[in-house]
Formats: sequence, structure tokens, C-alpha cells
Amino acid sequence: AAQSAVMTELSPFERKIVDAVKTHGFFIMGVGAGEGAPSFSYSIGFLETLGQPEVILLGLDHELRHALIWRVFEAAKTGRVVEDGSVWTELLDGYACEMRAVHPDRLGEDWLNSALWYWSRHLGRAAPFRACQIFWPGVRDHRLPWAPGADPSVVSAQPRLDRPAG
Repeated sequence: AAQSAVMTELSPFERKIVDAVKTHGFFIMGVGAGEGAPSFSYSIGFLETLGQPEVILLGLDHELRHALIWRVFEAAKTGRVVEDGSVWTELLDGYACEMRAVHPDRLGEDWLNSALWYWSRHLGRAAPFRACQIFWPGVRDHRLPWAPGADPSVVSAQPRLDRPAG
């Protein structure tokens, strides 16, 4: 009875998230570019369904972000571990992406608001909320944003959520 009472209090958008996690194992939240910030997408439900950190991907176009997050989910379902420092060559053909743990200072509403709502408020979990940022390299130079000489557009499209704010 308590569960159904909680369900009736959900907004239509919240219900959409809860239903997607039940059906597919996760939901992908897409967020349009804000003032001075790139567009981004993140998972909701990896923690519950897989016991693995949520993932967030900045820059790139919406469809590609969506496809890459699906690829991470499918790989994680078969045992691939989402963790700080892991290199993923299977996400983008010919390119090595790298996961970095999102710094605790950055786990706030600016970047992962609905995932935090789902974990803390909807599920009522007190266990630590965790997320990893998927970093992608430049098309021409294959350099990740922190590499010397990385393409400035690759750097600016991917704010470093693995570092403290400020």
C-alpha cells in the first residue's frame, strides 16, 4: 500500500522515469545546452539495476549520446565495470573513451538532478550516489580533453566533472 501511495504522488514526468527503469533498466535524461554549458545526457537507474555508477556524457549530439549510454548499459549488463579510469574502446569505433568518477562536489542538481531524485527521494536510498563521466577524444587527434594539445573544442565541450567545482 505504501508503494502505491508513493506512485500516485509522482508527476507524469517522474512516472515516465520510473516506468522506463522498470521496463528497460534505466532512463536517459537529455539536457539542452545552457548558458556557457554544453548539452548533455545521463543515465537514471544504473545504480539500482546494475549496482554500477550512473553515467553522464557531455557534448556530442543527442542521438550519439543516447546510443553511447545504451552501449554502456548493454556492456555493463554482461559484466563490464563502470569505474574510474576504465578505458572503453567499444563505444566509438576507432576511439578510446575514458570513464572518470564524478567528483562529490559535482554530484548536485546542476548535472544529475533527476538521477539524484530517483536514487534518494524515489528509492529512499541512503547509500552513496555515484556517477562516472564518459570522456571522448577528438576526431582528428584522438586526444582526450586533458591530453597536451587536445583540440580546444573537445576540451570546451566536456567540463571536467571529475574535478571539484570552481
